[in-house]
Amino acid sequence: MREFIRKWVQMLGCAPEAHVILDKDGVRGTTYTACRENAEVIFYTVTGMGHFWPGGKSHMPERVIGKSSDVINATDLIWEFFQRHPM
Repeated sequence: MREFIRKWVQMLGCAPEAHVILDKDGVRGTTYTACRENAEVIFYTVTGMGHFWPGGKSHMPERVIGKSSDVINATDLIWEFFQRHPM
């Protein structure tokens, strides 16, 4: 687990075991649950992708920014997370 994710998991008192929520076409999503105050940590990695917002649109050619991915839509995932965890 990456160091910054480990720190969030510890700070929020989550169970240390990650649960895979997505593993498709180079995109892997993991979550850490059983955290204090109904918090959760979700972490996505996208392998082989260039400098590109997942699920977004680009007007730059792939040779400039690298490969894109539409397996996830980062904007939708972030919005769904904040809807589940309002402050």
